[in-house]
Amino acid sequence: MEFMNVSSEPSKPDPSATIDASALMNMGALMSDTKVYNTAYINLDKGGKYYDLLTKNVVRGAREARGILLKAQTSGQVERLRVVQALQALSREFDRAMAEEEERRRKAMRKVPVMDGMALFDQEEEEGPCTTEGGFVLSEPEDMRENLGGEWRLQLVADKKGEGVKYFDEGTAWQTFDKQEESWRAFSPVAFLKVVEEGTYAFEDERRVVRKTRSSSDDGAGGFLTSLLSGSGGERISDQQVMSVDSEVCITRRWEQKVTSDNIKGYFAVWRRVDVGTYSKASQ
Repeated sequence: MEFMNVSSEPSKPDPSATIDASALMNMGALMSDTKVYNTAYINLDKGGKYYDLLTKNVVRGAREARGILLKAQTSGQVERLRVVQALQALSREFDRAMAEEEERRRKAMRKVPVMDGMALFDQEEEEGPCTTEGGFVLSEPEDMRENLGGEWRLQLVADKKGEGVKYFDEGTAWQTFDKQEESWRAFSPVAFLKVVEEGTYAFEDERRVVRKTRSSSDDGAGGFLTSLLSGSGGERISDQQVMSVDSEVCITRRWEQKVTSDNIKGYFAVWRRVDVGTYSKASQ
């Protein structure tokens, strides 16, 4: 109240007013070079201790992520958390590239206004594959469909989150894709049985999704890969979205119609290419 009363009146010089500046008398001592202060300085120079601690679990782009997955052939070669982080990094880059492709598609379908028979602006068409800042290159659908053909052995599956990674020995589980017949065949162990499944598949270009249908299984109820990749033994195996496939590796994730933040077991799968007949001929 006193402050309000003073503020409401015009300011007048008060010769008796003083300012307590006694603290300034010791300012020189506080600023002395001999004074030691505790500072929160951390050396983040590349190659330093703290730089390594802060960045060892950071996946820097698609190239590094792919290198991690190629190295993680068996348990112990790469930390499980690191494997999941690499898959998550690829998944994010894939989503960014797919969003860019969708935007290109939207622009291509946009109607160009016309006046007096002349377009008001040219329809720009972006050429080349969609590439992210992280170095991920989204393959064209026809290239994916072509590269998908052949024989693949299952290297590992990983959960959507956490450190859940399961490795597979060579020949434990594999699948083949016949792109001419649009058929697939898979082998997997169930207890002491060796289960062979087969069926047909379709590749959806826009979403890069492989949709499998199981037509037969020699165990009569759906084998290991069916339960692993779908959680059920039904005729329809869970759809797999192909994030990347080339001459060496095929990386997929379970297709979600509605993306959730829930953890999903066996969400990612990494397959390594082998020569056709490496495992499939032995099972015939």
